[in-house]
Amino acid sequence: MTSASRAPHRSQTCKRFIKARVKTVPPGAWITAAGGWVPFQFAENRLPLQSELDAAAPKNPVLVFQQFTGPASTDTLAVSKHRALQ
Repeated sequence: MTSASRAPHRSQTCKRFIKARVKTVPPGAWITAAGGWVPFQFAENRLPLQSELDAAAPKNPVLVFQQFTGPASTDTLAVSKHRALQ
């Protein structure tokens, strides 16, 4: 393994994954990732910000878990949909 392949990804990588998923689901459909994304794998040492998820999937609610039980990041649409259920 080269040092480049061990280097942390930038949050841009996360956004690319989400943008790719947007192409396969209809607007309004949830995009989720339950586990497998941890802050230390990104150069910023954090999960994606709400604004980054908003930009990656403006028409889809996004919920990204670090582990199955959290912590998690969401976009604005996911927060709105959650509040509507309450």
